[in-house]
Amino acid sequence: MGVIAYWVNVFRLPQQVIASLERLMVHFLWLGNADKGSYKVSWKVVCKSREEGDLGLCRLDDWNKAALMCQIWNVASKSSNCWTQFIQHRWLKRHSIWSLTCPTQCSSSFKAILETRQIASLSVRYLIKNGEGTLLWYDPWLPNGPLTKEGCEGFLVAEALGRRPFDSAATLLNTENQWEMPNEYPALDARWNEISATKIC
Repeated sequence: MGVIAYWVNVFRLPQQVIASLERLMVHFLWLGNADKGSYKVSWKVVCKSREEGDLGLCRLDDWNKAALMCQIWNVASKSSNCWTQFIQHRWLKRHSIWSLTCPTQCSSSFKAILETRQIASLSVRYLIKNGEGTLLWYDPWLPNGPLTKEGCEGFLVAEALGRRPFDSAATLLNTENQWEMPNEYPALDARWNEISATKIC
C-alpha cells in the first residue's frame, strides 16, 4: 500500500489502473492467497461508511482525488515544504493556485493537481483579515464560490473594464476595515449581499 500511497499523491491514476488495483484488493479481502472462491459482498458495498454498516474502506478514485486536493491545500495555505515553495516561486509569483491557467510546460503531476481545483474550491473558505492575501475575482472566499466561477454573468475580468486580474479583496474594504461597494464595480451588485455578510476576522 505504500507504493500506491505514493502514486495517488503524485498522479491522477487512469480508471483502468484503479479498476485493476481494486480487483486485487477485493480478491485479497475475500480470498487471501487462494485461487478460487467467491466474494461475499461487492467492493462498492464494502467501501460504504461504517455508519452504514460496512467496513468503511476507501475507494481508490476518492483517495486519489483527496490526495491531490491535499496538495492544493498545501499551496493555498503556503505550506513551508520544498515542493510548495518551488510552485510558489515558479508559477505563483502573482497568481494564486485558483487563478493560474494550467501552464503548457508543467509536469503531468501538477496538471493533475490543478484539475482538482473545481472540487477543492467547494471545500475551501478563506478567512478575510485585511484582504491583501486574497485575490478578489478568483479565490474561493465567498460561500457560493469565486466571483468568476462558471455560470456567473457580468464578471469579465479585464484591465479595460477597470477590473484588474490581481486585485485583492482589500479593494472592497474601507479604512475602517468594513465592506464598501466601490463605484467602479457595478457587476458586484448581484452578489453584494453575500459579500457584505462575509465575516472579517
